[in-house]
Amino acid sequence: MISPSNVKFQPPIPNGLIVNEGLGAKYSFVKGKTYRFRFINFAALGSVMVHFDSHTMQVIMNDASYIQKKQAYQLRISSAQRYDVLISAIDRDSRNYPFLLSLDINRDWKNDPPAQLKWPYNVTGQLVMDPNGAYTQDVVEKWAPVEDSHFAPLDNAPAFEPVSRTIVLDFDFCRDVNNFPR
Repeated sequence: MISPSNVKFQPPIPNGLIVNEGLGAKYSFVKGKTYRFRFINFAALGSVMVHFDSHTMQVIMNDASYIQKKQAYQLRISSAQRYDVLISAIDRDSRNYPFLLSLDINRDWKNDPPAQLKWPYNVTGQLVMDPNGAYTQDVVEKWAPVEDSHFAPLDNAPAFEPVSRTIVLDFDFCRDVNNFPR
């Protein structure tokens, strides 16, 4: 962002995804067990959309705070945001199930016309019940992630006490003495 060659102050746009520290995204999935997945978005300027084929996520943590369990079919994980979810393997499960992680580099994923939406960076992981079975892709026609403002703290405590003072921080870009953007 502040490199001398960036004379238009353009943010660095991500150009790929790293899942599980680059170790791949295949996880053993056994009937009768529940698995905890922790998602951490360490991107500076990109959200990640998450969807598990045929499975509902039970969201139990948001940004390291326990919340009242809430079902989600899709999540949007913003920069520096974290989620913990539970996925259960139930009796009907009998195949490998893909899950999709899509890097959101759209300026406004909700309001762009569908023809303008671009999702070039995707990773498909697998919940593996049969290592010799087929691996398929997860396709999401339309992203509609759960609204995280509807999550409630586990203890029902209010997020903030009454506010008595507002502090405003104003940031702006400028050029230094060498005319480099800062």
